Amino acid sequence: MKEKVIAIFDIGKTNKKLVLFNDDLKVVSETEQKFGEIKDDDGFECDNIELIEHWIKESLIRLSFR
Repeated sequence: MKEKVIAIFDIGKTNKKLVLFNDDLKVVSETEQKFGEIKDDDGFECDNIELIEHWIKESLIRLSFR
C-alpha cells in the first residue's frame, strides 16, 4: 500500500524544493532543484516559470507512481 504524504513545493528565489511529510508531519523526503534565470521582456533577470511548472508537474507524476 502506498504511503500517504503531504507534498509542499517551496519556490524560493535561489532554490526550489519539494518536501514530503507523513501523517505525523515528519519529513519523509526532501529534494532540491536549481534553475537558471532568464531575462523577461524588459531585460530583467527572472525565474523560468515554464521550466519550474514542468518540474512541478513531473514531480507530481513521479509521486503518483511512488
